[in-house]
Amino acid sequence: MFKDVAVRHPFSKNERKRHDITSLFDRGALQPCCCSLAHRWYRVCPAAVAGVRPGWTGSCDERGGGGIRARERHQSHRHGWPHAELVDHAKQDADIIYSGSETMMTDFTLAMGGKIQEASITPLYMRPLAILVRPGNPKHLRGVADLMQPGVRLLVVNGAGQNGVWEDMAGRKGSMESVRKVRANIASYAPNSASARGTWTARTDIDAWLIWNIWQVSNPRLADVVPIEPDYAIYRDTGVALTEHGAANPQAKQFIAFLQSPQGSAIFARWGWQK
Repeated sequence: MFKDVAVRHPFSKNERKRHDITSLFDRGALQPCCCSLAHRWYRVCPAAVAGVRPGWTGSCDERGGGGIRARERHQSHRHGWPHAELVDHAKQDADIIYSGSETMMTDFTLAMGGKIQEASITPLYMRPLAILVRPGNPKHLRGVADLMQPGVRLLVVNGAGQNGVWEDMAGRKGSMESVRKVRANIASYAPNSASARGTWTARTDIDAWLIWNIWQVSNPRLADVVPIEPDYAIYRDTGVALTEHGAANPQAKQFIAFLQSPQGSAIFARWGWQK
């Protein structure tokens, strides 16, 4: 079905040694960080649908060979999307744009200056906010109420599709006191998930990390997960859109169809996503 589809590789050099590049999408489950690591093009399998980070652009190519064509691209340090350099490259040759929330897709649409075909925007799958805790859950945290207890130190992401998500959770029942208690316990704010991962690793004094469940699914040794109670639950989706360039490329359209197919859906489900 696919010949060549190129995607920006979201992992560091050391991480690439630990991941099967031919199943990149299948490894990362659309982690919710936006253009936060070095950007290169690598050969991957089109079945690997779930590992492109939101905002990372893909380019489909007719030049054969199976899998995804590798080509070097520019390097970028930890910039959040929309970063001007990345936007410029995306405007030139990106076919497909991924988002980590509806607000993120709106930001992409504005940043791309009309290059995204808004009629093609397709919400795909959702994932819930979760509480990640240290392996073994040494603080014995069982839910949102425990996050409000004095002395609990929290890490939150406030950006890259997670703007205000902690506030949505804390205020879900209409309680200002809950919002005050959660805010008082926040020890660190990260601009995106990749930055938060670094903080979580470096700062062992932090007890809990509010982030999408998929991060624990794809990094089981990094943390344990405590599901958030239904009455505090927050969900956001991932979506995909064609650029003007991609709208003229049949492979790009076929790839988006694959993301929505039973095979694509099964991969997303395996990594914590739901319809």
